[in-house]
Amino acid sequence: MALELPKDYAVLENKIPYGGVGKHLASLAEHVAAGEGEMPLEELKPVLRILLGCAQRAYDPTIRRHAVTIWNALVSKRMGKTVAQAGLATLTAANKQCDDSGRTYLVFEWSCRLASAAALGEGAPLEASLSKLAALQFSMFARILADTGKPDIAKAAAAKFSSLLVQKTHAKTAFGRYLDVLAGCSDAMEVAGGAALLLGSKEAAAVKDRFLTLYKEKVVSATEGRDGRKAGPLATAAFAPLFKMMTHDDFAALVPDVCRVLRRTPELYMAHLAASIPHLSVDASRYVESFTTILVERLSSEALRADAVALVTSLAAQSSDVSSLTALGSEVVKKVAGKGVRNWQERIGLAEGLRVLLTLPKGKGVAPLAE
Repeated sequence: MALELPKDYAVLENKIPYGGVGKHLASLAEHVAAGEGEMPLEELKPVLRILLGCAQRAYDPTIRRHAVTIWNALVSKRMGKTVAQAGLATLTAANKQCDDSGRTYLVFEWSCRLASAAALGEGAPLEASLSKLAALQFSMFARILADTGKPDIAKAAAAKFSSLLVQKTHAKTAFGRYLDVLAGCSDAMEVAGGAALLLGSKEAAAVKDRFLTLYKEKVVSATEGRDGRKAGPLATAAFAPLFKMMTHDDFAALVPDVCRVLRRTPELYMAHLAASIPHLSVDASRYVESFTTILVERLSSEALRADAVALVTSLAAQSSDVSSLTALGSEVVKKVAGKGVRNWQERIGLAEGLRVLLTLPKGKGVAPLAE
């Protein structure tokens, strides 16, 4: 049945918050799919407003299903420059309105379809706007990733993005273009979301050096200076695959930059490093010495005690050579026994570090220092 403009659209838009609109949305989906050529702007605007309303009702399976059908019909059968630009604007508006992973996932799904239909092909309507669309996708995925209680949604979103890359004949070109966008991102959410998406791709290993450079610039160096920002759990989760890829040469090249930050702004980086080291595939024994002086100093700080103990724990668990850990323990003992400890609060952190080293599990081949 043909929809009467603009009355039927306005009625449907107003009814969405209250439910019971399944049949109307199904009718709209048929109407959009049956049209020919690019949808005219006067009709496009109310359709996109309806979709925005649907995004807020994403947990209603009927509304969600019809909303996906409408969007897919719009970008696959009624595409044109106007639809592409209006679609991008709608995604931007929806992203601002969606405050949880479930609603964000629906909009992220839409963004993948729009990228495939209008941004990645040569001469596509949004080819010049891919950077804006990609940054939006990165930000949305970071929000999804931050909802740690719903890992299945993050997994599904990552799969959507991966399928987007392989849909194109030149999948490597698409991956490279997204990687270029990530290199230009400065927002922490965009960096984390983009890194998580792209490091999850099978293409990532081939350009590991670019990711190492990005990690130094976007995470390590970003913690320095007056405007330094903390590397939080999102950055840890996003770059975990990179730590798994690192060889000894890779990590050895990173250590000087890491130590510099741990001396200058440890409060912004130490917790992230402690959470990232367990993802290494290499033995960390040879690097313990590089961190020893810093750790002894930071264990003495009440403000940094917890992060320093966590780093000691991570290094110990990732090290198989007991001699490197014995040397660390000896330096901690010297600090405790010396005159440099000013109060009992400093002793607490040092003692906690020693406790970790004295109770190492034998499961990784490290004998407890107490023996």
